[in-house]
Amino acid sequence: MGRRLNRSELSSHIHEKKLAILSHALQQSANGIIITNSSGVIEYVNQAFVTINGFSESELIGTTPKKMKSGLNSPELYDEMWSTITQGYTWKGEFKNRKKNGAIYWCFETISPVFDDNNNITHYIGIIEDIQDRKTTEEHIRHLAKFDPLTNLPNRNFFRDELESRINQANSSSQYFGLLYIDLDRFKMVNDSLGHTVGDRLLQKLAERFTSINEQNHFIVRLGGDEFAVITALVDSKKTVEMFAKNVHEAIKTPFVIDNNDIYMTASIGIALYPQDGENSELLIKAADMAMYGAKINGKNTYLFFEPTKGDFASETLIIENGLRKALKNNELFLVYQPKWDTKEDQFIGLEVLVRWQSPELGFMNPGQFISIAEETDLIIVLGEWILKEALNSMMELSKTIGFIPKISVNLSPVQFRNSALNTTIKEILEETRFPAEKLELEITEGALVINPKMAIEKMNDLVNLGITFSIDDFGTGYSSMSYLKKFPVSTLKIDKSFVDDVVSDHQDRAIIEAIITLAASLEMKTIAEGAETKEQVDILNFIGCYAIQGYWHSRPLDYTALMAYFQKLN
Repeated sequence: MGRRLNRSELSSHIHEKKLAILSHALQQSANGIIITNSSGVIEYVNQAFVTINGFSESELIGTTPKKMKSGLNSPELYDEMWSTITQGYTWKGEFKNRKKNGAIYWCFETISPVFDDNNNITHYIGIIEDIQDRKTTEEHIRHLAKFDPLTNLPNRNFFRDELESRINQANSSSQYFGLLYIDLDRFKMVNDSLGHTVGDRLLQKLAERFTSINEQNHFIVRLGGDEFAVITALVDSKKTVEMFAKNVHEAIKTPFVIDNNDIYMTASIGIALYPQDGENSELLIKAADMAMYGAKINGKNTYLFFEPTKGDFASETLIIENGLRKALKNNELFLVYQPKWDTKEDQFIGLEVLVRWQSPELGFMNPGQFISIAEETDLIIVLGEWILKEALNSMMELSKTIGFIPKISVNLSPVQFRNSALNTTIKEILEETRFPAEKLELEITEGALVINPKMAIEKMNDLVNLGITFSIDDFGTGYSSMSYLKKFPVSTLKIDKSFVDDVVSDHQDRAIIEAIITLAASLEMKTIAEGAETKEQVDILNFIGCYAIQGYWHSRPLDYTALMAYFQKLN
């Protein structure tokens, strides 16, 4: 029999065993771990740290973390980090570091002080997570939010920002600028006869031509489909704008040669001038759009300047505004509901609430025709309250027939979201209708969140505490502020229809959707694809991991009567 260990030896044995376990744990950690003394000299690194940075253990021990310094982090970041840890607190943040081979990578670092028995700092321990893949994905999505993936021209979202910027430039100078709206004539014929691949290549070649003739820093945009726009540089004369319009017209008319096919294209171009044709971006866009349609009416293959006598937008806005006020009083508005479907589990998961307007004077009005005017006049506050109350009451009534309360999603406009009384109003409507808060989801756009992130987070958390959930609508088309996205209490990202439309034939749209799904998964969010209209789209979305779909493939938006029939059929 072996000799029994005395108490001192037993204690030493247990201590050594604990140290061995700790050493194995540190070495086998997936995150890099570094320990320095209080002066910052490296005393320990684990294998993951060596793998991440490319330096061997012997190259690191006895040196300082400056060996990995990239020179790309702000001095203020280092000051904040050192101030925090030397005062005895843990610091967390993102760094750009440099590997041994010179490659720059992003990492998330948690650095904590280590104290002795006298509460003096003796060491610092850092835990390093390589987040380069996540950063690359975020940067990719940020780029896609502002640039068209097919042509690499700025997209509609970037266009809006640049238009506002150009207006501000013009207001502070004595110059003006032109806005060109360009719509290709008979482009559908190219897609139908030669295929979408040839059509896409034609759009790419056209974008290259536009770029090649852009000698004055005009801002050229693909709005979507076969529509482009140009915000000209500031100019002193209408003639300068007209000369560029002629150059654009000629660039389009020159034949395109694709797969031995000579393709002849023309375009209808509408031109509006700021400020004479519109004192803000919305009016200017409407003027250019109307001029473009005028060019089409005049036989296509031409350009046309806006003529104010053919478009009194102020009176049009006033007519719609007054009509909407009456509609709210006279019950001309009604709601429709579009089901959302979990394709993997093949089951219903909820409804999106949509508003419609049947005007006795104006006829059927699409939301796009009156929502923006409601926002401009603050009628959206009253309209939003009516939508929410009507939807919750309808669902409570419906539950008496179908046996359960469906989860519903209600859209909030940025104007509503900024309203200080929003949370109080929602709570009052929930109490009045007795609708369970956990059955309510609020859809907001990315743009609504980044205007005042701190306020947005506080407002959202207050509602989340009630059980309400949030989704980001049209994700990928707005600001895509990744640094804020992870801070917001969001459950779902809704992938915009513009990406879903061509997911079957366009590998770039599919790549965008996959990137959004990957990002959502990393943030523990779900994804819903909007506008899914075919089985092929649904199959691809299901295959790449999209949680749910919403669109005509499963169901069109349904009025209350049709919704009851939908649930009867579903059961």
